[in-house]
Amino acid sequence: MSTNANYECFSSGCSAEPINSHEISKDLFLKPLACKNNKVLMFDKDFANNINQYKLKEIDIKSATCFPGFCYEHDVSIFSDIENKNFALNDDFVNKQSFRVLAKEIYIQKQQSFLYKEKLLNGNYSFIERIVLKRLIFLHNKKIRLYKKTLKKLENLINTNKSLYYIVYDLEPKGIAFSKMMYTHFRDRYIFRHNFHMFINIFNVDDETKCILSVFNDEASREIIKQYLIKQGVGNFSLNRFILQNKERLVFSKKYYDSLSYVDQLELKDDNNRIGNGFFPNLLE
Repeated sequence: MSTNANYECFSSGCSAEPINSHEISKDLFLKPLACKNNKVLMFDKDFANNINQYKLKEIDIKSATCFPGFCYEHDVSIFSDIENKNFALNDDFVNKQSFRVLAKEIYIQKQQSFLYKEKLLNGNYSFIERIVLKRLIFLHNKKIRLYKKTLKKLENLINTNKSLYYIVYDLEPKGIAFSKMMYTHFRDRYIFRHNFHMFINIFNVDDETKCILSVFNDEASREIIKQYLIKQGVGNFSLNRFILQNKERLVFSKKYYDSLSYVDQLELKDDNNRIGNGFFPNLLE
């Protein structure tokens, strides 16, 4: 992904230059997945040329999941207490991990908007194609504004020691990590629009794979996560589908990849994002 866009620390009010922040903790969650050469497997997404094309690559854990997120001072002050060896799956960890995930989402939206602007300025496109590019830029910038408001809301939770509402599931596969925010909106019977942000984090903890689903602790979000997700038939939500559609956010060990059948490996690498035979069991399976 291009790095020509300008970035500042995502901590509120800070304009310092960010360092390469890990979205997923290097020591806690990436190191246990790494081979002896300290590398993990990830899908590299070609944002510049073909957004639907992926390449499977070995990436050093020093750079895996990194993005220009927070300045050194805020990276240490905000996240050091959840990076220590005495890991605890608690309110503080869920809040701060979700904060990192949302900052990464804003970074990606900014990068995509920047790349479309570059294409619009430098490419030879038809009138219709230019309209499409302008529309894409508008949509990415709209998401950036919305996500920044949500980031501020989440930062306020951290600063006031309030918590997101979260549910933890045990999953079967060992050797994977995944972080992503799902954003959508719903309308109730009164046509009230509710913006719904759900943070999905999957990590190996004490030799068990945990899936942590977290939302803002309001009545509408709690009801949605219970009904829309737990009763999957209502919203047709599939963890398999969601991961495969966002597999550039997936990290896994070579041991896990080698344990898959040849057919499963092909389906996992398939750019069409087909739902395989169950790499990541659904929430109720």
